Amino acid sequence: MASYRNLETALIHGGIYGDKTTGAVNVPIYQTSTYEQQGLGQNTGWEYSRTGNPTRAALEALIAELEGGTAGFAFASGLAAITTVLSLFKAGDKILISSNVYGGTFRLLDQVFRNFGIGYAIADTTDLGAFEAAITPEVKAVLVESPANPLLTVTELAAVSEIAHRHGLLSIVDNAGVKILFAAIYGIDNHGEDPEWAAYRDQRLRELYEEYAELDIHADPILEGFNVLHDKTGVKRRKNIPASENLIRLLKKNQGMFFINQAVDIYNLISLESKLALGAHNIDRVSGNVTLRFTDGNERFVPIGQTDPVPVAVHEYSYCDDANEVLCRLEIRQVEKTKVDEDTRNIFYIVQGNEATPDVLLRDTAERIINMTTRYCGGYGEIIVPERIRR
Repeated sequence: MASYRNLETALIHGGIYGDKTTGAVNVPIYQTSTYEQQGLGQNTGWEYSRTGNPTRAALEALIAELEGGTAGFAFASGLAAITTVLSLFKAGDKILISSNVYGGTFRLLDQVFRNFGIGYAIADTTDLGAFEAAITPEVKAVLVESPANPLLTVTELAAVSEIAHRHGLLSIVDNAGVKILFAAIYGIDNHGEDPEWAAYRDQRLRELYEEYAELDIHADPILEGFNVLHDKTGVKRRKNIPASENLIRLLKKNQGMFFINQAVDIYNLISLESKLALGAHNIDRVSGNVTLRFTDGNERFVPIGQTDPVPVAVHEYSYCDDANEVLCRLEIRQVEKTKVDEDTRNIFYIVQGNEATPDVLLRDTAERIINMTTRYCGGYGEIIVPERIRR
């Protein structure tokens, strides 16, 4: 995204812009399978859609630009992409994989590539010392997931990549579906409402209402990505509408947003803009560390606005503190314990995306929360990269 300051601009104009043949500002959907060739081995860059297609090339160029990469390659499935990458290796090579990977990836290595003499070894990539100790002369690459499927363990990608490159290995990363950043803001004044903020909020809500008037939620990759994430973890869609989708539905229904307090209104508006799931919690009421994990049914969960705990289903991903209390159930339900009110001084934010969320959008959203909140509520903030996400 080097050419553009804003993600929204890059999404529209990035990658391959327009169609030189017709002057169309959007790349057309080319449905042809074959292309006219001037002679044997002579073509305009396209010969058969299985090897290349202008529409797919535009998608690949845009992905590369959004992710700050050199090139992008689009596949019909994740395993197709992994198969292609593993085909770079030859008999005698070994792949070092993290101890918690998607079962399909393990079976591909164990039941397919092992037949061609390509081996694998398993290491705990959350333990950098153990990971480096597992590197032998036969190892040519490391393949990790972060957060991993299904236990949601997190690998410190920069550190693992640095070790791999130091040993001359390729680094292969498979994103499993959850992308998270945390933000914290300290010393805010959340009393009252700044008139400048109120005017800006009302204007943006009018603009977003118009923008989302014809929005097909299930055709939007980020919004639908949360539903896909729910599907993967066995959560029923009908009873668990993703947080950002629910905000958009309320906006379209009410043509506005109910005022709660200034800090909450700020992150709700940013959630509407980014389509990401955002949660805010009073830091001073959090017990110890916050961990994203699957529930076992023994956690304490008191929904916001209630005083008594309610049962927690087994195997729902939730953010819990060291007191075994759920702070955010899925990315949807907040709790009474850490709700942000006018007296809150210090706030901890969860900024959650999914596999369709560009990394740059996650960071831009966290930065926007800090900038907007400190502008209108004072204080100072920081972005926090999660150290660990466990079972």
